[in-house]
Amino acid sequence: MVIGLLPVFSLVNFLHVDFNASIRLISCFLLFNKNVLVVSSGDPGIFAMATVIFEAMDNGPQKWKDIEVEILPGISSMLAASAKIGAPLGHDFCVINLSNNLKPWKIIEKRVRAAIDCDLVMAIYNPRSKSRPNCFLDLLNILKETCEGNRLIIFAR
Repeated sequence: MVIGLLPVFSLVNFLHVDFNASIRLISCFLLFNKNVLVVSSGDPGIFAMATVIFEAMDNGPQKWKDIEVEILPGISSMLAASAKIGAPLGHDFCVINLSNNLKPWKIIEKRVRAAIDCDLVMAIYNPRSKSRPNCFLDLLNILKETCEGNRLIIFAR
């Protein structure tokens, strides 16, 4: 199995349609000893498909643990944005995922406050979705209440 961004391939991205169905489909291919290529935007190891695949393998049948996996690195959105706007990640920084699908908001908030206390540049992933529309607003409120008015905030997509 290869996980990565291969620009020469053009595949329909079914992973965003039904995530669980996608994992089941990948599993079927693997069970029949087929090669599988999972295309992920950005770097597949940063809040992306590599982690999900490894977690599925760990929780799947024993023979999945013997599957050979190759991860091809990509350019993460934080690095691409940083290169365009003048290297704001040139010193200490952290990356925080605002998705509370796998961890409670209290943990995310604690991490955000710790990053602010350490004066770290923060790259924020998954700021909001239909199922969690308020996470980004909550982050902005924390920044407003704890940071001085001259704190730079850059929005990149």
